[in-house]
Amino acid sequence: VSALGKHEKKYFRQYASTHSRGGKNKYLALFDAIEKDGANDNGKLLQKYPGPDARQLPNLKQYLYNLILESLDLYHGHADARSRLTKQIRSADLLMNKGLYPEALAILGNACKTALKYDRTLPALEIISRQFRCMTIASGKSVLASKEGERLLARQHKLAGQYQKDCEILTLHQQAALLQAEDPLGRIAEA
Repeated sequence: VSALGKHEKKYFRQYASTHSRGGKNKYLALFDAIEKDGANDNGKLLQKYPGPDARQLPNLKQYLYNLILESLDLYHGHADARSRLTKQIRSADLLMNKGLYPEALAILGNACKTALKYDRTLPALEIISRQFRCMTIASGKSVLASKEGERLLARQHKLAGQYQKDCEILTLHQQAALLQAEDPLGRIAEA
C-alpha cells in the first residue's frame, strides 16, 4: 500500500468501491487501515481493524493484494505496447468465443500493426496464428489457399526468421555479459 502513488490510491479506492455490496467494503477498510498506520502486521491490524477474526485476515489480505494488482493493471494498462497488445488479444479472444469473427479479425489486424510498430515479433506471430484460427472458424474451411491466407503465411514466415535472428542476437548479448562478469577489468582482452 505504501508503494502506491497518490493517484494510484485514489484509483484503487474508486475501483474497490465498485466491488462492494450494501455500501460496506471490508477490503477498502483494510486498505485504509494499512495505509493509515503503515502496519502490515496481522496482530496490529487485528487491533486497529475490527472487521475480521484472525483466521480471515490472511485471506482478506491476499484478496486485497490481488484487487490492488487488478486496479494497477487497469490504471497502467495503456502505458506500454505489451499491455495494449495483451488487452487487444484478450478482446479478440472474447469476440471469437462469442462468434463475432469479423470484429475479432479487425482487432487482431490492429493488434498486429501495433506489434509490428513496436518490434514485438513474438506477439505478432501469436496474433497471426489467431488470425488464421479466426478466419478458418469463420469460413468453415482452411484459409491457407486464399490470398489473405497466403499473405498471412508470408508475413508469419518473415517474422519467424526475424524472431530467430533476434534470439541469436540476444544469445550473443548474454554471452558477452557473462564474459564481462567473469572479467570486469578486461584482462582477458589484454592478454
